[in-house]
Amino acid sequence: MIDRDDSRVKTVLGAMDEHRRWLFPFLTAFIVAMLIGVLLLDVTGSPPKPLLPREFRLIEGRLSNLPVEFSDIRSCSCWHGPRDEAQRKYKFRIVNHSDRVVDIGGGVKSAIRLIVAYPKDRRPTITMPAAGPIFAEVQLGSPADELTPITERIINVKPSLIRESNELFGAPEDYRIWALPPSPNKVAEFFSPTGTALGPGPASIEAGNPTYPTVVDQTEVLPGEEYAGHKLGHGTWSFYIPIPHRFASRFRDFSHFEFEPILPRQDYERHVIFIGVAAMEVSDNGEVHLLGFAPAPSENALVSPRTL
Repeated sequence: MIDRDDSRVKTVLGAMDEHRRWLFPFLTAFIVAMLIGVLLLDVTGSPPKPLLPREFRLIEGRLSNLPVEFSDIRSCSCWHGPRDEAQRKYKFRIVNHSDRVVDIGGGVKSAIRLIVAYPKDRRPTITMPAAGPIFAEVQLGSPADELTPITERIINVKPSLIRESNELFGAPEDYRIWALPPSPNKVAEFFSPTGTALGPGPASIEAGNPTYPTVVDQTEVLPGEEYAGHKLGHGTWSFYIPIPHRFASRFRDFSHFEFEPILPRQDYERHVIFIGVAAMEVSDNGEVHLLGFAPAPSENALVSPRTL
């Protein structure tokens, strides 16, 4: 009996020893795989946030006491622009009272939007400069303290339709509400107000007029942070505003002047109504949350966009 028990003990010990031989490399491989996974997650980071859908309903229906605050808002318009588009320029202070990081840079990924209303029979399409490639850097009047990259690449951008929001924003029933993205951060283009083709590269600078770029030096605001650009041309968001061709053609003769025409609201609001500036966020399931809103101020038509 003792010999049999010894034999069984030896068998068990041998099995345990065999398990140890493959268990150690298995655990080692498992730990290495986990470390690689952690490193990959750290490198890839979180997935990019979804863009604003073409059409959406706002989850937050209130326009006051929102977590993102806009203040000290100034605006002006340049009614002549490229491809039958006006340029609307805004300068404001933004404070993030929310618990999330808010992207305030330019382009379609920005949370910043200009809320406008167009007549129902119009579906606006925006054309604006892309972030690259850049063929030159030019000293513009605004900003005056740094060179502005110039591109020739133009992209089509679809603004987002905000459904069933006329009552919320106080817009007429025969209009629809749209959210327009700002132009890309720190990039401009040269255009011909007459509609004639410009030469490639540097030739376009000699023959055309520059657009007014979005210039945001801090593209994100963390929870509890604020941002405002105090220097000339900084902390400004520029928007391309599609307008009817016949309306746009009235302003081509003003393209070389240092002032802009003063328009009564009843004149241009037949084509577009400026409602306000907003901050929006899209959740992973496609719901759009209104983080902040402020009504569009009265346009300072006597101020040149170069002075903001």
